[in-house]
Amino acid sequence: MPKSKKSDLTGVVMWAVIIALVAGMFWVAGFETLEKWRHPAQNGVPNVFQEDREYWSHVNSPIVAGNRLYLLFDALQLVKVYDLQGNYLYTVNMTNKNHHGISALYAKDDEMYFREQAELYCFKADQFVQRLTGDAAETMLETLRAEECRRTEDDAGNTYLLSGVDIVREAPDGEQTTILHRSPLLNIYQDYQIIFWAIAFAALATACIARFIANSREVRQREENARGAK
Repeated sequence: MPKSKKSDLTGVVMWAVIIALVAGMFWVAGFETLEKWRHPAQNGVPNVFQEDREYWSHVNSPIVAGNRLYLLFDALQLVKVYDLQGNYLYTVNMTNKNHHGISALYAKDDEMYFREQAELYCFKADQFVQRLTGDAAETMLETLRAEECRRTEDDAGNTYLLSGVDIVREAPDGEQTTILHRSPLLNIYQDYQIIFWAIAFAALATACIARFIANSREVRQREENARGAK
């Protein structure tokens, strides 16, 4: 392989490695810990803040109660709250907690409840109220389930649902209106970040193999030239 082409190949592969590794590190640092740094919990209390940032993560089906719409980013332990027109209100950061399994969100009137395993975090509007555990949490969960506090319909009969990655309001007559648009790329990166690590590994392996082959050819060429000189 000519030296210039070999250098070009090595350069392309190394850039692929760098980009993939940076992308992977960005996901780890940016989505797993960024909100811990920017909006840390105080004494284990979830942080409620106002900063309408987009997160590279899929969302669970929206929950509707009163005039609010709640979106749970389960993988990131974040809840974003909107009004029923899609206007941002505030965010609740739960990423200070160790994530163990699937979370669940409940809401009624202006109250929101975030459940993970045996813990239940209770909010009134944008204020954290209390954390329930054990029997108290189970009793409250039974009440929330009995009152069907995971509704996707508002008082006017409109249904709020996911359409791809967008949040859509469907009227009783079937007419749909997109109230919140999200880029499909946000889902791809969060759900398939392992692909980026696989690309980095494949690119690195390719670079090592290419360098080994090139070096082997150079060694053989030098040996042949040495024999020819004799």
